[in-house]
Amino acid sequence: MQTKKCHLISHGISINSENIEACCLCRGLDEQGHPLIIENFETENFDWEHLLNLKDIQIEQLKNDELDSCKGCYVINQYECPSKGKFIAFINFNHWTHCNSNCIYCQRAKKPKPPRNTYNMMKSLIEKGLFNDEGEITFQGGEPTLLDEFDDLINLFAVQNTIIRVHTSGIKFSSALAKALDNSKTQIIISPDAGTPETYKKIKKVSKLEQVFNNAEKYISSTKLEFAHNVKLKYIIIPGYNDTIEEICEFFKRATKANVKSVIVDIEAEYYYKYKKRALHNIKLLLDFFVYKGKQLGIDIGYYDSVIYFKSKRSSKNLLPVENDTMYKFANGALRFLYKILNIDYMRNFVKDPLLVETEDEKESILIS
Repeated sequence: MQTKKCHLISHGISINSENIEACCLCRGLDEQGHPLIIENFETENFDWEHLLNLKDIQIEQLKNDELDSCKGCYVINQYECPSKGKFIAFINFNHWTHCNSNCIYCQRAKKPKPPRNTYNMMKSLIEKGLFNDEGEITFQGGEPTLLDEFDDLINLFAVQNTIIRVHTSGIKFSSALAKALDNSKTQIIISPDAGTPETYKKIKKVSKLEQVFNNAEKYISSTKLEFAHNVKLKYIIIPGYNDTIEEICEFFKRATKANVKSVIVDIEAEYYYKYKKRALHNIKLLLDFFVYKGKQLGIDIGYYDSVIYFKSKRSSKNLLPVENDTMYKFANGALRFLYKILNIDYMRNFVKDPLLVETEDEKESILIS
């Protein structure tokens, strides 16, 4: 029997507004939480040695299949850990506080706590020689560019020659992040999730689509041509909102205009959990269309967690022998019509209805400042 191991259990931390966990991965299973390391931590004079000792316990629990929060995770035994020893190599900043949009699929707390300032904590990690640059630094959860310490953290890790991956709405342009693109290991993931202003507003509750694509183009122009693929656009498929061929085509038109070379596709997590046991042929068709369109336009297509689970459990064969946009549009429309007459109601019952908060008075006041 193969011994279970995970690079994140061994060398990773995920920091949110309250706790430190080993990761924040979506596992495609019923929610059992994430592997908790320290609850209600303090950032000043942080004891890294104590944290590493706690991770040793989790490593043994994983080996003995006693870590329930990790059961069924697809990264177990999939990635080689960096060089042996006790250190941190994978850091995820997952604050879930400040944001400049109000996405319908967001799972943030209704009354989030202020983010903890972690700069001194991270600086001590490096100074103690407990950081290994063979890993990755990730910013996500809320809008990281709004954090007071974001620029300082970017500058701190940019000189460590480690991979830096920043998930951002793209509404705010960060000069520090653009400068970090000089390092070929820095990646920016911008999430428009739409190709038209109308759909973007329904999903994000703000009218910033043009600004987002303009900022994507500015980031791309800030780096060398061979590193342009490090600025990626993300498209989360949300049934009932952006799951049409027409919307995706508009998304690709804007992406091409902005000189985007890489796109990442995902499926809205709550929806995936609820309907993962159904055939969902329309989702399979849309994933095929992203690959088809990417090849047509010379854009790399990648996947995130929910898509990885989805594709691992279903046939990789095309639903139809599709050869062009028109055939995809016809097939997508036919499937949506079929679901309607069969009364398969999955369209809007898994997220807040955007019509409830789309008045002029509400659209800005709902944002977290």
